[in-house]
Amino acid sequence: MSRTTADPDSARHEVQAILASGVFTASSRQARLLEYLFDKVLQGKTDDLKEYTIAVELFQKPKTFDQHSDATVRVEAHRLRKKLQKYYETAGQDHNLRVVLPPGQYVLEFVHVIPGPEPTGAVFSAGRRINGNLVFALGESRWLVRARRKLVLAGGAVILVAVACIWLYSGRQVRPAVARPAAAAPQAARDPIPDPEPDAIRILAGHTGEPYIDRSGRRWQADRYFEGGTVREVKHPVARTGRPQLFRRVREGTCRYRIPLPPRDYELRLYLTDPDGPEAERPPQRRFRIMTVAANGRQLMAPYELEAEAGQSGDIRAFAPVRPGSRGVLDLFFWSARGPAAVSAIEILPMTGGRTRPVRITAQPQPYEDNQGRVWLPDDYYSGGKLGGYEAMITGGSDPGIYSGERIGDFEYYIPVPAGKYQVTLYFAEGWWGLPEFGGAAGTRIFDVLLNYETVLKAFDMLREAPPRQLVARTFRQVGPDRYGKIHLTFASRTDYASLRAIEVLPEK
Repeated sequence: MSRTTADPDSARHEVQAILASGVFTASSRQARLLEYLFDKVLQGKTDDLKEYTIAVELFQKPKTFDQHSDATVRVEAHRLRKKLQKYYETAGQDHNLRVVLPPGQYVLEFVHVIPGPEPTGAVFSAGRRINGNLVFALGESRWLVRARRKLVLAGGAVILVAVACIWLYSGRQVRPAVARPAAAAPQAARDPIPDPEPDAIRILAGHTGEPYIDRSGRRWQADRYFEGGTVREVKHPVARTGRPQLFRRVREGTCRYRIPLPPRDYELRLYLTDPDGPEAERPPQRRFRIMTVAANGRQLMAPYELEAEAGQSGDIRAFAPVRPGSRGVLDLFFWSARGPAAVSAIEILPMTGGRTRPVRITAQPQPYEDNQGRVWLPDDYYSGGKLGGYEAMITGGSDPGIYSGERIGDFEYYIPVPAGKYQVTLYFAEGWWGLPEFGGAAGTRIFDVLLNYETVLKAFDMLREAPPRQLVARTFRQVGPDRYGKIHLTFASRTDYASLRAIEVLPEK
């Protein structure tokens, strides 16, 4: 194997092209792994690329990490190989330089593929620094050598079979072979989004068949444990939610759900919407629907006016703690004081230490798992505004990927929480104004923030608080839900549009 000095710019350009291609849209861990492995190559520290080192340095595992009981690194490396394969089957299929992570290894190789009938297997394998230069070993990767051996053996076998066939069928008329189209290459399977709360019970009213997986990775089971009521389709668009599919049907009328549960404390969330269209289209008996919900005989909320409180939006009400009865069943009873009751979905989450679960939202269309293993849900519970059209690399904070997107405009959030006190943290960063290519300075973007209808940030100016793309966090303590069971946030523009990157809601200790 000969050695040659190589300029790493082409390798860096290829890695950046992969990261920017969108192949890692819902796979932040694999994107971080690719960047980490490439940095080690640039630094000439490939001898450090062991499973333990990657687990501790990149995935923030404790120093007591045991690779025999925790397969995180192996799983993410396998997924990275699949992502690279998918990239070079689609967007990168014409690239001459390709990034390869050989099976069973953590050292990247850069394969130079020359188009033509005889593709070469030249590889710039993991580098070292010699006299200040980045040096790559030029040769063949082990997986290409193995592949070549298999081809040689297979070719020999084909020749032997051909000779035997000629000997057996010599003298007979042989029909010309008909060319068959090559079978399409199988598509690389998309890595499933992990359920952020795999121990939860979720029931989707009226749903049948296989579980439905929403865009945050949550699994919703088919309708079950019910008595009474009928299923009805919701035909109008459902507003104020990033998951309108959860409100496409309702179980309507007086009904109950008897859900078996182990004895412990739970958080209960009810998903509600009015299945009727505009008021002009409703018969009189369906106007002013008023319903009540009880859990094991205890009323959960005051009479609920479905049209006024939910209307044609998705409304979520949260309650905690809720416990099953003496027979190990949570008995949810929906009945009406006027017009039929209706429920779209039921979600039950076990509580830990008597506390409800945190709510973490990133202003992005896909969930994001940060470097501490916490899942930030894709943008939800909003009304108004829109997601920004480009990503920004934000400095500061625990993980810049959390804050790379933004919601801009005039908008609100209605975050459902059980009764109690919460710590609410809002994350901002100016990703446009103040950069050399866009200009602007303090005073370019100014807006107000209201929390439960009270102004908590007045004339907030991000460029007065921090330089461009620097994270700014504002935390508010002892916040309770409003009368509708929500933490209600309002972002009102003054100069240019209001902007927000993430929200974190933690139950107070």
